[in-house]
This record gives sequence, structure tokens and C-alpha cells, in this order.
Amino acid sequence: MGSKELILKSYLSKYKYADIAKRDILGVFAKYQDLQPRQGPFIFNNGTQKDLVNLDGCLPVPFRGNFYNIPINIFILDTHPYNPPYVYVRPTDDMNINPGTYVDGNGKVDLPYLRDWRYPQSDLLGLIEVLVIAFGKESPVYKRLGSRPRGCQVAIQQNPDRKDSGQRSSASATDQRFLCKECRLNPLEVTIQPCGHLATCESCCRRLKKQQNECPICSGPIDNVVRSFVPE
Repeated sequence: MGSKELILKSYLSKYKYADIAKRDILGVFAKYQDLQPRQGPFIFNNGTQKDLVNLDGCLPVPFRGNFYNIPINIFILDTHPYNPPYVYVRPTDDMNINPGTYVDGNGKVDLPYLRDWRYPQSDLLGLIEVLVIAFGKESPVYKRLGSRPRGCQVAIQQNPDRKDSGQRSSASATDQRFLCKECRLNPLEVTIQPCGHLATCESCCRRLKKQQNECPICSGPIDNVVRSFVPE
């Protein structure tokens, strides 16, 4: 048993579904080794506080042709995996939060994947892959002018022009009907067979096939997939 697994076993001792939560978290560590298990107080909107396990570290994100490490915290509720986690961007001293479509001014992340969370279709690894997609479209942080990089490398060198950013967002807006039914960010790219549903992007389809191997629309099996194109 590895050190992370031993730490998790201790941290999750009071969780209702500790074995499922541990398995879900270890699946993340297998792919994203920079993330570390932590435990600490989390304050809810109603003022109550609870010690929660959280995944702390940097997430590698492709942005404008380069990879950058975005600092995040994922707070996992004691009812995981039946309730979605809370995700925050945690900028280092040389970064500022870049509020936008997916992140508010406090760094809290809001995504369709979190709002529509449902176990077993939703899991932490799927969430992180959606975060990578979202942050690759719109960086959640930018570098403070005159600062030297510390820890995670920041994606944007200066405060983006918000007006220009809004114009790009408006110009690239996509009809919700033509977005992947899983991440709700990428366009539809794959038709699932034998059911014939044009349901996901390629990235989400690969993940679904490795996990439950079910179509997200009808729950039918994924025997084969066909690259498809939605006319503009």
C-alpha cells in the first residue's frame, strides 16, 4: 500500500462511502501525480464548517500551444461520490484570478459537469478532464505584472483585455444542442454504435468507453464509434 493510499485511508475514515471515495481518488493519482491528498476545514455558504479531504496541486493544461500548470483544490464531500465536489482555483502569490465563464472572482469553478453530477456516470477523473478542457479554452489565472513565477507556471502573461475576451466568447458561442452531452464544452464529434446517438466529443467518448462503456443518452453499450461532423 503506497503512502498516498495510507494517508487517504486515515482521512476518509469518517466518510460514508470511504471505499468508493478512495478508489475514485486513487484513479486520479494514477494519472495526475502532482495532486496531493490534504485534509482541512471547509466553510459552507451557511457558515457551517467541516473537515474535508481535498486534492491539492497543479493541473497541466494546454493553452495557446503550450502546457501550463494551474493550481487547484478539489474539496470532496463526505457523501462522495453521490454529491459533487467543490473546485477552486488557488492562485499563487504571483498570480491573479481571471474571472470568466467557468471561474468566479473567488476562484470557485462552475461547470455543467458539476451541476449535472450523477454517480456512477460522474467521477473525479472525468471532472479533471473537463477542467483541462475548460481551462484550455479560457485560462482561470493570469500573471501579475513584474512578478517572478513561483510554483505553478501561469498561463497568461498579463491581465487579458476583458472586452476582447467577451468578443471572442460571443463569437465562439455554440448552440447547446451541438455540445458534448458529457462535458458540455466541446462540440459533438462521435456517433455511438449500435444506438446511433451523436452524443459526445472524442475526449469524453474515450473516457466513457474505458469506464462504464455506456452511451450517455440511452445507457446502451458502446460497441463502436464513428467520427462525425455537425454542419455549421
